Amino acid sequence: MFKYFENAAHMNEAVTDGVARENAQFAQDMEEPSAEDIKAIDKELAEERAKEQKLYHPDADKKDKAEKSEKKDEAK
Repeated sequence: MFKYFENAAHMNEAVTDGVARENAQFAQDMEEPSAEDIKAIDKELAEERAKEQKLYHPDADKKDKAEKSEKKDEAK
């Protein structure tokens, strides 16, 4: 194990640094997201779902556009 580290103090410093980073990550993960964060996440997920829908069902996108144009025509 020492071949990766210069000495025991260097190894101890690396371990301590790693533990500190993990603890900081745990603290960040335990914080509850704000309402704005939740809305932003929901918006991103909706965009991803729309992209996946277009990938797997390209005809559905065309149908949606056709339906929207029909509704506009009916409204006129």
